[in-house]
Amino acid sequence: MAGLYKYDHGERFEQHGFYNLLVFLAIYIPLNLVLGVLYVLWRKVDRFPAYFAVAVLVGGIYVSVSLVHYRKIFDQGLRGSFDYSLDECTWSGWNIPLVDLLPAGTQNFWAGSMHCKSEPQRIAAIIGEDGVLTVHCETPGSNVLIDILPETREWPLRDKDIWGTCNRMVIERTQRLAYYKDLPFVLNDTTQAVVVR
Repeated sequence: MAGLYKYDHGERFEQHGFYNLLVFLAIYIPLNLVLGVLYVLWRKVDRFPAYFAVAVLVGGIYVSVSLVHYRKIFDQGLRGSFDYSLDECTWSGWNIPLVDLLPAGTQNFWAGSMHCKSEPQRIAAIIGEDGVLTVHCETPGSNVLIDILPETREWPLRDKDIWGTCNRMVIERTQRLAYYKDLPFVLNDTTQAVVVR
């Protein structure tokens, strides 16, 4: 395991066998535990097949109802806050959002808590359709800074090849500018992301 981690844990397709092994173990071990528990229950519990069939039926009904619900809200965007416009492409075709059946946080359990502590400096930022960034800060006398992250879509592959190099280049090319409430702060069309602090 230590050898795999040292030599085979890159983010490229050619070098991530260690991650594949972890995913394999994450599926193999729980699956065998479930099968073992089902086998013990089948041997020890009277009429277990009937109980199991009822549980599968109830679970199937729950999954079906949930999928119907998630299909109805599929085009509403992230928590309903980014709805599509009429002039944009819309989803067409058959969609089964199975990933929505997972409990919240299942896919990012390794990232820890998704809840942040409330910051003493409360900031609200809005980007208008004209590209003007407007910032409202509830803390009087606070200096607001805008970090403009670099455009990375046109970077050549060699600049994105090594994760540490890519991180360093993003940090080096990020522009930090002061925000003044009385002056309009206009973002370029190519701006991918900004951080207001």
